[in-house]
Amino acid sequence: MDSIRRYYTLREAAEALGISLHQARRWVKAFLPGPPKGRIRLSQKDLERLQRVYQGFYAHRLRGQALKTFVCSMAPSQSPVEPYALLREVQKRLKALEDRLSELAPPPLSSPEE
Repeated sequence: MDSIRRYYTLREAAEALGISLHQARRWVKAFLPGPPKGRIRLSQKDLERLQRVYQGFYAHRLRGQALKTFVCSMAPSQSPVEPYALLREVQKRLKALEDRLSELAPPPLSSPEE
C-alpha cells in the first residue's frame, strides 16, 4: 500500500492483510475506537492496529479477551515478523512453479503389457 495516502478503504486494507472483507469489517468494529458510520476509511495508524490484530489472531492463535489484550498492550514498534504472510508468499510461488513444471513435463510412459 502506498504510504503517501492518508486514508484507505476497507477493501484495500483487507487485501493488504490477505483476509476477507467481512473479517476486516468485524475487526474494525471490534478493535478500532469509535463505531464506524457510513463508509469506513482507515488511517495508517488504523492499518497498523489491524496488522497487530492479524498477528495475534493468526501467528499467536489468540481469541477473545486475550486477543484484545495483545492488541492493546503491544506498541507499534514492537511488531513481530508475520510468519503466515511469509508462508502464504512461499506457497503462492511454489504453486506457480508446480504449474510451470507440469506444463513442461513429458507425458507419462505407458508400461509394456506382458
